[in-house]
Amino acid sequence: MQKIIPEYIILPASELAGSNYFDKWNFLPTYLPETDDYLFSQVIAVKRKDGLEVIIGHQLIMGQDKGEVGCKLIVEPLSDQEILALICSYHHQKILASPIIMACFLRLCLKILPRQECPQFLFQKLQFKINDTVLKKYEKLLLMNERCQLLFHNGILSEKILPYLLSLEQKELETVVGIIEKLKIGGNKQRRLAELLNTLCRQYDTNIDELIREAGLQIESQNLPQLTSNLLNFLYEKAHPASSQAKREFAAQKQGLELPPDCDLLPAKSFERDEVTFTAVFKSMQQFKEKWLELRKILVK
Repeated sequence: MQKIIPEYIILPASELAGSNYFDKWNFLPTYLPETDDYLFSQVIAVKRKDGLEVIIGHQLIMGQDKGEVGCKLIVEPLSDQEILALICSYHHQKILASPIIMACFLRLCLKILPRQECPQFLFQKLQFKINDTVLKKYEKLLLMNERCQLLFHNGILSEKILPYLLSLEQKELETVVGIIEKLKIGGNKQRRLAELLNTLCRQYDTNIDELIREAGLQIESQNLPQLTSNLLNFLYEKAHPASSQAKREFAAQKQGLELPPDCDLLPAKSFERDEVTFTAVFKSMQQFKEKWLELRKILVK
């Protein structure tokens, strides 16, 4: 793309907002918090025969509709793809920083470029690798309601549970999102929560609200990490009763052995076999050698 040297002019905000082209490049959603600095950075417009085409700074203009704004005006003719590349250069870090901003920018790209050209364009301009599966995931992000999109934008909801959230009815969606938000559950535990709820709803032909009521959550009575742990443990035990019972019995037997602090006894994974693993920590190789003579006599029998 040619080197662009814009002219700096001051114009009434209403003149820019009244342009026929004003909304064409405005890909940033209006519901994002106004404190986001990149929404109010600067105004850049391209001169057309019948008006000005604002490409950056829409929120700044809308916030100053009765005043004047400084504007970088590009007089050179630019194609839509060149404008898209220019937006990438100005919003590079912010597009990559938020899944919702990325999803909105991809929606803009799909209006300008053929779908099959989007991956190569994004890699060239943003060094962002994407395929059609990932592209569909970002499209699905914008199917969520505004509240959920804000939670994704702010990093409260993890993209890992997007398919699960999309499968829920509105009432159950509000329940799951509310729990994640109130308990401040992190990404990996969000996925575990989603997997357990999905398993239990199918296993017991029940619903999420009933499971949460059964768990007896009392958010005010415990610290959040402990409450999250209790909730996940309850759901796991309900989903895997046999394994949970085996775990309790093993813990009781282990406690009865009164193992020294430096020793441990571990069961087979998921209690699939009867074998156990004994571990011991020694302060040094010398200490181990001293104990090994006695241990060897026991182990070789």
